[in-house]
Amino acid sequence: PYDTDSYKINLNISNPLKICHSPTNRYYKGSKDIIKICGGLAKKGLIEFILIENKPQEEVIKIKQSCDIYVDQIHNRGGWGYGMNSIESLSMGLVCMTELIEEYQKFLPDHPFINVNKQNLKKKIMHLVKNKNILVQMKQKSKKWVKKHHDIKNVCSHLYSFYKKIA
Repeated sequence: PYDTDSYKINLNISNPLKICHSPTNRYYKGSKDIIKICGGLAKKGLIEFILIENKPQEEVIKIKQSCDIYVDQIHNRGGWGYGMNSIESLSMGLVCMTELIEEYQKFLPDHPFINVNKQNLKKKIMHLVKNKNILVQMKQKSKKWVKKHHDIKNVCSHLYSFYKKIA
């Protein structure tokens, strides 16, 4: 559960696109490869890449809110493919790129994530760079989906319905 109403969605699109990555653990997030790929695109002036680390939460939020895309993780080194950083980013309306495990893709088929891995991250970023017009729709879908699946009111209501069935 998450208070998805804490953040307003920013429908503006940066030029160049602003992409951020905020790893809690560089190894598990595949940060080495994310930094290499995104850093290379930034050096060519195709995107602005912001690595967010070792900053107070308030500053992290401010930086993320100025971005268009959040890259959560690549490689399957533990977890489902997204966590609180992604939920927070989706609540802001960021387009979220992450590597989701196959089971989770089947469990949540309507998700707004762009499923990426080391081999296709660059290609998928470049698709968005060349097709910025689709980002506004994707940002709106992100916010709508996270509200449906993670908003504290909806999660509590869903859990309460389970309790009522067993009581």
